[in-house]
Amino acid sequence: MKNLTIYAMAALASLLITGCNKPAENVAVVNGEAITMEDFVQHLKVKPEVMVVDNNGNVGSARVAETLAFQAMQDLINQRMILQLAKDMKVEPTAKEIENEVTFQKKRDAQYITRLLERGLSLPAIKASIKVDLARENLLTHSIKVTDQEVADWIKNNPNAFVIPATVDSFWIFVK
Repeated sequence: MKNLTIYAMAALASLLITGCNKPAENVAVVNGEAITMEDFVQHLKVKPEVMVVDNNGNVGSARVAETLAFQAMQDLINQRMILQLAKDMKVEPTAKEIENEVTFQKKRDAQYITRLLERGLSLPAIKASIKVDLARENLLTHSIKVTDQEVADWIKNNPNAFVIPATVDSFWIFVK
């Protein structure tokens, strides 16, 4: 099912980008009945709700602000703009920085790459996503310079920032 969604989105993106009018292609067949690309695109254009997973792992539905296709196009445009700006500002991540980030993420979570591959991403897609993330970070931090002395002074002058106040876990059972 995950792969079907990825293939369908890829087919939709190629159709939208090229703007060509190809004959109807089937994106799925259910008990011998075809779901055409046209059916899929029309549904995607007006789909008002999506399935989401909350922080507790519960699945539910949520209304969308814009269509999924529009949101996907916005994402792609934003990613391209970030990469172009990073290149213009000469803070584009290098291949070595991207590899270092992959290594760092794998140290944090040994299943990092495996989980993303299972979701249908390829290794080049994972690295492309990391490149965008690093470019965004580089753009936000490129003119920020903090010396070790400034850090030491701040720590010395703000000791309360490092004090964790006492906390209590409590449970209540209220019975009428």
